[in-house]
Amino acid sequence: MQNMIDGAIATLKECTIIADIAKSRLEEVKNLQLDIVGDEDREFRTYSKAEAQSWLGVKHATKLSRAIKELESSPKPVRFEREANGHYKFTIQDLHTLADAMDIPKFKRKPNDKCQVICVSALKGGAAKTTTAVNVASGLAVNNNKRYRVAVIDLDPQGTGTMFGVPNLTDDDFTVGDILQGNFDLDEGESEKDFVKSCFKNTSIPNLDYLPARVSDFFFESVAEQIKIDEYDQPNSDKNRTYRLLKERIIDAVSDDYDIIILDTAPALNTTFYNAIYASTSLLIPVIPELVSLDATLKYLERLKDIYAIAAKAGHEGMDFIRMLVTNFDDSGNKTHITVHRTYKTDLQTIFSNRVLAYPLKHSAAIPICADNYMTVFEMNPKEYPKSRAKLLDCVSNLSEVVNEVEVLCCQAWPSIRTNMR
Repeated sequence: MQNMIDGAIATLKECTIIADIAKSRLEEVKNLQLDIVGDEDREFRTYSKAEAQSWLGVKHATKLSRAIKELESSPKPVRFEREANGHYKFTIQDLHTLADAMDIPKFKRKPNDKCQVICVSALKGGAAKTTTAVNVASGLAVNNNKRYRVAVIDLDPQGTGTMFGVPNLTDDDFTVGDILQGNFDLDEGESEKDFVKSCFKNTSIPNLDYLPARVSDFFFESVAEQIKIDEYDQPNSDKNRTYRLLKERIIDAVSDDYDIIILDTAPALNTTFYNAIYASTSLLIPVIPELVSLDATLKYLERLKDIYAIAAKAGHEGMDFIRMLVTNFDDSGNKTHITVHRTYKTDLQTIFSNRVLAYPLKHSAAIPICADNYMTVFEMNPKEYPKSRAKLLDCVSNLSEVVNEVEVLCCQAWPSIRTNMR
């Protein structure tokens, strides 16, 4: 018995040492982040005048020049930055300002067009869930002049997605777990709805916000289990209430403020996962075209009916779409690797038909290189990209294809647009 106690004490001491090392390293990484991105918000890529004209959809450069001149000479002049050679370098905020000044209409949902909540989900780790979530979100926000209002909710307590949107997360910032667990106090006169809205953090992209995550969000699982235990023997108690908390406490509070919300989930079949399914209007499942990943995905899909049945029992009214996205698709590397990926991709598309997006998310070194700077590929300035500029632009082009497919699916789910698409 004493040997067991001594062994446990020794292990606790070893765990404490490891924890201290990890904490120290996390502080170093955080300080490195601050060195990279600065204490202020990160600076998004800039656009040349020609790129601005393309983004705005303006046919004649003179029309854009006139709008710029009017803004610069207005009673409250707008100052657009220039390169050393005098050429304009517009920020994404500048493009929004120009679009508003030129009366280029924003996308506006009609009353019957519900906020699209897309759950990016896979129970296989390393399937590029976060890569998909953050890049699709950025792409939807910046790829065209519709200016969709987009948000990312990071439901993975590891907080990898948060590093892209809120790299300078502080202990004073509230996370999705804080809201779900009720770890907050309202200020005098503040409503819970207003508080939830305030927890979404702005980014360098004016129409993209993030609700961050941190490791302590794991404790929501314990809170949820306690709720289930407390209500188990209560007469007429709602046994499925814990699966609706994300929608009722967060999504419903902000659904009028965003057109599209992306949920980045952890690879775990837990209460948080079921909350994500219940809160979603659509499901996007990343899968790498390799045997291990494909096997795990097929097992997940095999149980998807049982998984969704729990959400349906809790009151879910149905998904607008369920799609698979082939990720990390290699079409330019080792020939054997290319053959394997093409075979599995073709197999998936043959079996599941149009349930698989037509365009895969291709393997690209640009994705991790941009991630090292806490950026998506849409945020990196090609002039500042440390490797081949062409490779970055190829990656942006590929991800734009994926984003466009997701955008079309969202539009098809909005009745006012779906009618016009027929």
